[in-house]
Amino acid sequence: MKTRIFLSVQFIILILLISFGCDKKSPTRIIETNSDQIIPLTIGNSWIRKLSYYDLKGDFTHSYEVTETVIKDTLMDNIKWYSTSNNPQCWLTIKHDGCWYRILIGSLSEGLRYKYPCSVGDVIDEFNLEVKSVNSKIEVTAGKFNCIYYQQGKSELYFCPGIGSIKEIHYGKSGICKVELIEYDLL
Repeated sequence: MKTRIFLSVQFIILILLISFGCDKKSPTRIIETNSDQIIPLTIGNSWIRKLSYYDLKGDFTHSYEVTETVIKDTLMDNIKWYSTSNNPQCWLTIKHDGCWYRILIGSLSEGLRYKYPCSVGDVIDEFNLEVKSVNSKIEVTAGKFNCIYYQQGKSELYFCPGIGSIKEIHYGKSGICKVELIEYDLL
């Protein structure tokens, strides 16, 4: 009899732990990756981001969602380059020093876009992009991430290696645009 009561109590405790332990409001772990790519370029990888706009007083004006997917690849100069659905004229690749871009419209334009691996203080002159932190904890709808914080003029860019852009804040003459990762699917 005591064994049955003991097992019944254990069962009830287990059910309570499962019920309360799976609460979506419970703290989530910080997502960290050991990736050698700042942006994972594989055909089919996709990210859904929410863009929210605020006027100069900081009042919300509107928002919308954008899905970006790696749609194709090609070889150029014996290097595999990838194109996304948001900007099919801009090709991206990963080299030893980070993510590079190549634009084929008009005259050829190519350069380092996001330095990785990187150290605080690293600068990409072409974009006035500076690494401000390599260990920024960022929480967005998609989760909590350990990010590299790049500053570009009046913009803040947060990237998690192996996942890509997590959060961006762009300060402009007409207001602020906040971009937040809400979902991603990496193959």
